[in-house]
Amino acid sequence: MPGSRYTGHLLTDPEPDELPERDRRRDIGQQEPGAPAECSLVRWWNMSSLLADWAAGPPTGPISQPTRLWLLPVTGNAATPLGPAPSASGFYQHALGAWQLDSGTYLTGTGARCGFVARMQGSGTLRPDRLHGTGSVTAVTATRTRLLVLEAPNCQSFLSALAWYDASSGKQTQVIPGTTEAGVLTARPFPADGGP
Repeated sequence: MPGSRYTGHLLTDPEPDELPERDRRRDIGQQEPGAPAECSLVRWWNMSSLLADWAAGPPTGPISQPTRLWLLPVTGNAATPLGPAPSASGFYQHALGAWQLDSGTYLTGTGARCGFVARMQGSGTLRPDRLHGTGSVTAVTATRTRLLVLEAPNCQSFLSALAWYDASSGKQTQVIPGTTEAGVLTARPFPADGGP
C-alpha cells in the first residue's frame, strides 16, 4: 500500500478500504535513535503481522536512503526488523519484499549488484541466490515452493523475462521470455482468494 507513512509514532494508511478500521492508524511505539523516517506497507506477512519497508531517513536529493523490511504485529506490539540492516554500499541497499517458502525466508532488493534474491540464514545474514544467466533479478511474488522473478541480463536492461524459480532445486522456468527488443517491464501479483 504505497503512500503509508511512519511519522515517528504512528503508521497511517491513506487507502481506508485496505485494512480493518482498527489497523488504519496504529501506535507502533517509539523506535530507538536512528530509527526509520518513512514507512510503506508492503502486504500481509501472515494472519497476525504486516510487512512494511522503512527508509533510514528522508531522501537526500535524488538519492533515497537505504530501506529495511520490518514486521508490524496487528496487536500493536513493537515492530521487529526482518533480516539484517542494509548498507549504503554493497549488494543489499534497498529491500523490496520478502516471502516465506517451505525452504526458508527469501528477501529481494537492489544494491551494487543490481536486483537480487537472497535466502535469510539462521544467523540473520543474507545469502544471495545466483540465478543462471541473469545480471539482475527481483522477486515479484511466491508460492510455498517457488518465487516468481523478473530476470534481466544486466543492470541497465529495463526489459526482463518473467520466470518461476524453484528455491529448493534452483530450477528456473520462463513464463515470458525477454529479449533486447521485447520483454516484461513490471509484474503485479493479485491473490487468487483476495486474502492475505
